[in-house]
Amino acid sequence: MVTDRDRFTKCFGKVFDSQKSKVLILGTLPPYGREWYYQENNLFWEILSEALDVPELAKPNTTARKKKEILIANGIALWDIFQCAWRKEGRAGDEFIISNKDLKANKIYDEILSKGNIDCIIINGLEQALMWFIENNPEPVVKDMISSRKVVSLHQTKWIQTYKSDEPKYRLNWINTIKKALGKSISSDTKSVKPQEIKRPQSTIRKTQAKPVNAKTVNKQETEQKPKKIAFVVKKNKTN
Repeated sequence: MVTDRDRFTKCFGKVFDSQKSKVLILGTLPPYGREWYYQENNLFWEILSEALDVPELAKPNTTARKKKEILIANGIALWDIFQCAWRKEGRAGDEFIISNKDLKANKIYDEILSKGNIDCIIINGLEQALMWFIENNPEPVVKDMISSRKVVSLHQTKWIQTYKSDEPKYRLNWINTIKKALGKSISSDTKSVKPQEIKRPQSTIRKTQAKPVNAKTVNKQETEQKPKKIAFVVKKNKTN
């Protein structure tokens, strides 16, 4: 439900060239009124700077217009899954996007895929963002790209720094995925983590049952007791 504190936001115009763009990077929807990935803790421009070997992308004084020119010149297209939506209190993050009648998706096939030669789609986000992309893009071309693993979902660049010890791994995975999609060489002394291997930790449950008791040794008082329940031993994986 939308309240007075929530903010209606729209995506920016797409960054795309029908002749030059080879890799499409899709976010969900910018928070409001500023350039792409403007938050201080968002590593998007740093990652793109390293992947494309263009230091200017990571400089704070580089204008949005200049960034677009650099992306197009290097084969990168940029857009969002959604055209517009309400955000809870205007906050960034997929969890703050409000699902109602005003949530509208961009026509990614009509506006980009049908007009160019995109070889790879990178989703800036994991399960939720990928689900939204699939739900709003039912075209056969998109299904073919998914089945041939040309659609990759990666950790949100906004949250990579919060993982601390795993930050280098996730950052490197972004860099190597972009390089590979553009046909650039990847350093042999570093290996990226496959996107499908990046999963949230889950609990593993092991069942243990009591050993059978000889019926002759069971006294009357023990037989009147309620049967013992199966014990569950829960072991939690260490967080990544």
